Amino acid sequence: MLTYGGEDNHSTLEIIFDATEHFSSRAYESYDVIWGRALGGQLFSLFNCVMIRAENYMKYVFQVNYILIGEHISSLDEPCFQRSVVGFPYLRNWAFQQKINVKDTGDHTIIDLNMERGDNLTTIDLDNGISVSLWVELGYHLTRYSASVTEKTNLIIESSGQTSLRIFLDFIAEFSEFFSVAVFCPQHPETIQLKNRGESEYCTLLFRPKRSENPHTVALIKFNELNCRIPVIYRQWHEKHEQAQPIIGHMIRSMRYDAPFESNDFLIVAQALDGYFKRFVNKKDGKDIKKYEDGIKKLLKGFKAIDVLKRISIDTEALTESRDKYSHLIPDNDEKLTKALEGKELLWLTQKCRILLACCLLDMLGMSMDEINTCCNKSPIEFIIQSIPQEYL
Repeated sequence: MLTYGGEDNHSTLEIIFDATEHFSSRAYESYDVIWGRALGGQLFSLFNCVMIRAENYMKYVFQVNYILIGEHISSLDEPCFQRSVVGFPYLRNWAFQQKINVKDTGDHTIIDLNMERGDNLTTIDLDNGISVSLWVELGYHLTRYSASVTEKTNLIIESSGQTSLRIFLDFIAEFSEFFSVAVFCPQHPETIQLKNRGESEYCTLLFRPKRSENPHTVALIKFNELNCRIPVIYRQWHEKHEQAQPIIGHMIRSMRYDAPFESNDFLIVAQALDGYFKRFVNKKDGKDIKKYEDGIKKLLKGFKAIDVLKRISIDTEALTESRDKYSHLIPDNDEKLTKALEGKELLWLTQKCRILLACCLLDMLGMSMDEINTCCNKSPIEFIIQSIPQEYL
């Protein structure tokens, strides 16, 4: 029996043997892929199956990472699809084009639905024949007593040739991180469909979706204001993603507010700033800066024209000592650390460092100082600054 767990639980495959029959069974602890077929003939490919329970050699229960409905494929690395349609719950909050128009004539309210196949908001050509695009689509449901209409924006990934599931998943993860930074809160896909060009039926990939955060009404990377620049900006993201991924991961983890603040939350941001400086800034002018504090000072100097950074003050000595204290678990009574912060002071220092880290990532994408100001002003960063008490700014 195959059970899809959804967001709350892992998917499982339960295999039960008939004890009345004579058989010789052997189950391994894990399988890269297991094929199946439903009673109605529908095909299933199950990936990354790990045994979690065995009972008397008659019953085996496996945890399943991915379920592909509609095809038997040999592995996540088999080239098998050319197109993927990926749904995000809040992608339309960022990239959107109105397809519903309402007109009130006095006696009637006329609702006009643009039912064209879709509006392509942007297309970005990447390497190896891969392109990503954003499409707005409209769906509706009518009954005798009700009508519902929904607009959504989907991510479309297309390949000039057949591409493996793993490569599609890598591009989906890469875009998910970009989207998270763009709206300044964690975003994850909720649906993935795949097919080959010319085919009418999609295969569905089931997985355990992570919860996306409902973003602010204003974004950090503003789609409308930077629309013509989005392809160039995203290509920069793609080209530098492998080198920047640990820093990006730290940035996204710092966006969570589902647990009380602790020193590790500070360290995530402090180390990300150090990693960004060493990977993207140090030695560019021929100088090799090794001290943490000197690196932070150079970052701040490079962003002296950024409006939001003018409104806050980052004490580089306090930042450095705090980073040293919590990285190396130095005791509180150490006499060498006189400026290391704790409690509320450490919290607000962390928030200010997040603002600096956001500016670093925007700079990595090739944005000018004016574009970084466009992004940061009237953005979620404004809410961070407004939350910091005046005495800590």
